[in-house]
Parts: sequence; C-alpha cells; structure tokens
Amino acid sequence: MLFVLVTLSGIGRQASAQTCYAEMLSETGTVLSAKKGQVSVRSSADQAVVKIAKTGGRAKTDVRVYVDGQLRPSDLNFANGNYTTDYRNLTLNNVQGKNIMVQVDNKSVGHTFSYAVKIEGETRSLIRPAGLQEDKVLVNQKKTYYTRATCGNRVRILMRETKSARSYGKIEISEQQANGSWTLLENYTAIGDKKIFIVDSDRPLKIEISYGGPWNIPGVAAYHYSINALSID
Repeated sequence: MLFVLVTLSGIGRQASAQTCYAEMLSETGTVLSAKKGQVSVRSSADQAVVKIAKTGGRAKTDVRVYVDGQLRPSDLNFANGNYTTDYRNLTLNNVQGKNIMVQVDNKSVGHTFSYAVKIEGETRSLIRPAGLQEDKVLVNQKKTYYTRATCGNRVRILMRETKSARSYGKIEISEQQANGSWTLLENYTAIGDKKIFIVDSDRPLKIEISYGGPWNIPGVAAYHYSINALSID
C-alpha cells in the first residue's frame, strides 16, 4: 500500500538523498553516405553521460563529442558492417551550463548509418525542470509541478515558505498510473517555515499547490514558497 508520511523539519528519520540521471536529450537519426549529422544540448548538470547506439546501416562512422567547441577524447566509433549495438557511453565532467554536441560522421560511400543518442545529466532533483522552484500562488490560483520517477524507492518533497505573509498553502500529491491517469495520494495544509513530505512511490508524481488562506484579510492574498523533490532510498 502506498502512503505519505509528513514530518516537520528535524523530526523523524532523515533518509539520504540519491543521485539520479535525468534525460536532457533523446534523438534518433540516419546519416547518409559521406555526410555528417549532429545533435546538441546545453547541460543542466555538472556531470553528463553521452549514450549512442547503432540501430541500422552499414557505414563506417566516427562519433565525436564536443563541449563548448572543444573535442573530448572518446572511443565511440563504429566499424563498417551490417549490425546493431547497445548504447556506448561517455562520461563528461565539469559541464554545467556548457553546450554538449555529438557529431556523427559517416565515412562510407554508398552506405547509411542509423543511430539513437541520449544525453543524461546527474541530478538529485526529480522536479521538471530539475532544481529548486520558487514562486507564489494567489487566491483562487493553482500551480502544478511534475516529477520524474525516482531511481530510489521513495521521494522526499521539501516545501518552504519564502516570505512571511501570514498565509498558508495547500498541497496535493498524486501518483501517475500505468494508463497515464493520476491518483490522489494525500492533500495537506502547509503551515510554517518548512514541511517535508515522504512519498512511498517509484512512479512520476504531480504536485499541486494552491492558496489555503486566510481569506478576506487586507494585504494577505498570496502564498510564497519554494519546492523541490529528491530521490531517497
């Protein structure tokens, strides 16, 4: 049975956060005879993994990886022949905010090369996009956030009031089902500086935040907050 345990900051067992890899790019393509193809993405993580697989064709093909225009050493080339492969990986460090480009260079005449490429970044945040989110929610307004599935067993959701305004927020946490629908797990009122929600789920989650009150008090019409979601064991 799935359940949500709510604790205040500093109360209860503090499980350790885990590092997951979030997909920054996923593309497939075919490079024609003696042509080049390329894909690129700006990295949102300090460590990234480039993955490339051969999915078809016969061409001898060289694969080069550049970070901000600088060639990184790699061993991702493919020999001539009619075969497919699993993903071959290259780990890149110190790439936060830098442009990662994968160049696929078909060296054969008369043959094609088909590929699948992924670039994944190391992250502890499951929120899409990854990282701490800060915002405010007004009266009769709702803000929605989605998480990736955890690489651990549970998810720790951290919610903090960022501006003291005598207001409070309401939070609803739903879990995505196999058919794509959402099932509400729990809903809570977030009062005070910080709340921690532990969710026993390894599926994507939907987090909805709305204004919880008070009502009809001059100058109190917004709840200011920050929110993040971490993978835990």
